[in-house]
Amino acid sequence: EINLWRGGEHTASTSRQPRKPHTDDPKSESAAGAQCRMLIPPLKKSYPCDIADRVGKYLAATHSPEEAAHHAQALQELNQLRAQCIAAVEPNATNAELLIKYWAQLALVENRIDWTAVQLSFCWYDTWKGASAFNANAARVTLMSLKWEQANILFNCAVLHARIGERELTASDGEMVKQASLNFKKAAGMFCAARQLASALSGEALTPDMGQDCLSMMENLCLAHAQRCFYEKAAKENMKNAILAKLAAGASDLYAAAHAPLAEADSALNKQAANQKWSKELAVEMLAFRAASHTRMAAAMEDGGGVDIDKGKQICHLASAKAKLELGQKMSKEVKSEGLQGISDTLKEVCRLHDKAVSENNKIFFAAVPTSVGDPEGKIMAKSEPPPEPSTSVGTDRFAHLVPAIVHKAALAYAATRQDMVNEMVGKLQADTEACRARMIKIMPQLEAVDCSEPRLPNRLRDRVPAVQRDGGVAVLLDRVSTSGDMKAEAESMLESAEAVVAEEERKDAEMRSKFGTKWTRALSTSLNGPLKKDMEQLRRQMGMAAQADLKVASKLAERQAQLEMIGWSLEQLDAKVAGSGDAAYQGQEVQTQTGRVKELAGQLSGTASEVEAVLAHRDSLREAFVQRVQQEHPVRAVLDWHIQGVPHDEAFRRLLGAYGEWRNAFNQNIQEAQQELSVLEGGFVEFCALAKSDLELKRREAEIKEVSEALDAYDELAAHSREGVSFYQQAQELIRKLKTRAEDFKCARDIEKEDLMEQIAADAAR
Repeated sequence: EINLWRGGEHTASTSRQPRKPHTDDPKSESAAGAQCRMLIPPLKKSYPCDIADRVGKYLAATHSPEEAAHHAQALQELNQLRAQCIAAVEPNATNAELLIKYWAQLALVENRIDWTAVQLSFCWYDTWKGASAFNANAARVTLMSLKWEQANILFNCAVLHARIGERELTASDGEMVKQASLNFKKAAGMFCAARQLASALSGEALTPDMGQDCLSMMENLCLAHAQRCFYEKAAKENMKNAILAKLAAGASDLYAAAHAPLAEADSALNKQAANQKWSKELAVEMLAFRAASHTRMAAAMEDGGGVDIDKGKQICHLASAKAKLELGQKMSKEVKSEGLQGISDTLKEVCRLHDKAVSENNKIFFAAVPTSVGDPEGKIMAKSEPPPEPSTSVGTDRFAHLVPAIVHKAALAYAATRQDMVNEMVGKLQADTEACRARMIKIMPQLEAVDCSEPRLPNRLRDRVPAVQRDGGVAVLLDRVSTSGDMKAEAESMLESAEAVVAEEERKDAEMRSKFGTKWTRALSTSLNGPLKKDMEQLRRQMGMAAQADLKVASKLAERQAQLEMIGWSLEQLDAKVAGSGDAAYQGQEVQTQTGRVKELAGQLSGTASEVEAVLAHRDSLREAFVQRVQQEHPVRAVLDWHIQGVPHDEAFRRLLGAYGEWRNAFNQNIQEAQQELSVLEGGFVEFCALAKSDLELKRREAEIKEVSEALDAYDELAAHSREGVSFYQQAQELIRKLKTRAEDFKCARDIEKEDLMEQIAADAAR
C-alpha cells in the first residue's frame, strides 16, 4: 500500500500509521513513512455586505413599500446566513450544508430580482492571498454580480467537502474511505459548477483562482483524490495487483490532468504563479501513483505463482517505478515537502525489489530486459457529483412569493393575450351553439307535435320549467341586470378615483420639477407609475368589454320579456296551451290525420335530435371545465415559473398558450360532431315536412311548442350571461380596491420623498 500524501495549505491532523510491508514478498511495495496533508486549497475570504439594506430599498422603489416590509425579515435572515457562511471554516457536514443552503437561496432568487439595479457589490479575496499568491497584485475582486457570489460560495463549499474527505481518508474503516471518496466527488462537482458560473463573467477581471484553468485544475485534483480513495479501499481489501495497478494509473492520470495547466510554460495560470510549490507537489503525486502502478504491475506478474514469468518485463516495470520515484524525491527536496520521508522510504523498498529481481534473473531466468515498458492502462472510477437542485437543498425558500416587476408587467400582457384567446374560443363555441339551437328550433316543435302519446308540453321542456321557476324567472333576470349596472357604476367610480390619485401625483411632480429645475433630483413620476397605469388600462379595457356584453343582455331581455314571463305559468296552463282545450290528442286519442309513416319518421328523427342534445350538453361541460382551468392559472405565477428558468417572455407566452391547444382541439371536435348530427337530422326533416305539411293541427302544436322552447333557451342564455356579469363586477371591484390602495401608497411614498427633498433644498439654500 502506498500512502504518499502531499502537503497542503492548511492544517490537518492524522493518527493512522501505515502498515509495514512484507520485505521478502516481491508483490509488496513500501509504504510512505509519516503521513502528510493532502493538496487542498485554502478557504476564500470575503468582506461583509448589507444585502438587507440594498435589496430592501430596491423593493421599496420598484415594487412597493409593503413588498419591502413583507420581505424585510427574509432579507435579514439572508444577511445572517451569508455571515455564517463566511465564518464557516471548520470542515464538517453542518458547515457544508450551510453554504449549500445559501447558494441554493441565491440561485432561486437570482431571477426574481434585477441585481444590476440593486447595485450590491460582493468582494472576494484570492484563495492564495499572501506569500504564496498566484498574483499578489490581484488579491481581491469586487463585482456587482450574483454569479460571482455563487461561484465563490461553491468554491468554499468544495474546499470544505475536500477537507472532510481528507479527514475521513485517515480512518482505518473501509466505509469511511468510501465516504471520503464521495466528499471528494462532491468537491469536484462544486468546482465544476463554480467554473460554469465564472465562465458567465468572462468579460470581468477575476481573481486568478476563479479562472477557468484554475477551477478545472481543482476539479481534476479532487477527482484524483477520489480515485486515490478507490485505490486505498481496494488495497485494504487485498484486491488483485492487476486491478490495483489500473486504479493507481487512473489516479496518476487525474493528477496529471490537474498538473497540466501549471506545466504549460505559456499558460496564464503558470505565469501568475508566485512560486512552483503547487506545480511540484502535483508532479510528485502524479509520479508517485505512476510508480505505484508499475510496482503493482510487477507484483501482478507473480500472482499466478511465478510460473512462466517474464522476468525481464518485471524488472523493467520496477526500473520505471524507481526512475519516477527518484524524480519525485528530487522534486520533494526542492519544495521541502512533508512527504519527502515517505517517498524516500518507498524508493528504498522499490530499489530493493528491483535489485532482488535483477539478481534472480542473473541466476535463474536469464531473460532479456527491455529498454522500456509502457505505463499500465488506467481505470478511472471517480466521477464528479454535481451540486443538488436548489429547490431541494434550500430548506425554506424565503422569497418564493417575490415577483419581479418585469414579471408583473409581462403577466398583464399575457393575461390580455390569454383573455383574447378565451374570448375567441368561447365566442366561437357560443356562436355555434346558438346556430345549432336556431336550427333545432325549426325542427323539434314539429316532431313533438306528431307525438300523440305526449299531447301536452313535451317532457324535455316540461322538466326544465320548474327549475326556471325556482330560480326566480324573469324577475331575477331583471334584478341581476339592475345589480350589474349598479356594480359597474361603483367600479367605474373607484377606478376613476385611483386614476385621479396617480394623475394628481404626476401633476405635482411636474409642477415641482418646473419650479426647482435641476435641484429636483428625484426620479420622474412617469418612470415609476408605469405598472399602475398598465393595470388601470387593462381594467378599463375589461370594463369596456363587459359593458358591451351588458348592453346585449339588456337588449335581448327587453325583446324576450313577454315570452319569458310565459315560463312563469303553471304546468297545467302550459299543457293546455300546447294540447288545446278541445284537442282529441289531449284526451289520449290518436290524431287521425297522422299517417304511420309520419310517426315512424318522427320517432327516428327524435332519436337523432337526442344525440345532438347530448353533444351540446357535453359542450357545456367542456366550456365550464375550460373556464375553470383558465381561472386556476394565475398569470403572474405562470409567467414567473418560466422567468425563473430564464425563458424569454415571448417564448413563455407561446408555451403557456400552447398548453390550451388540447382544449381548442376538443372544442373543434365537438363542433364537428354537432354539425354532422344536425346534417343527418335536417336531411330526414325534409322528408318529414313533405308528409306532414297538410296537417293544420300539427302546425298549431308546433308553433306553441316552439314558443315555449325559445323562451326556455333564451332564459338559460340570459341567466348564464347575467350571472357572469355579476361575478365579473365582484372580481373587478376587488381588483380596483387593491389597485387604488397601491396608488394611494405610491402617492404617500412620493409625498414623503417630496418633503425630504424640499427640506434638503431649503437647507442648501440657507448655507
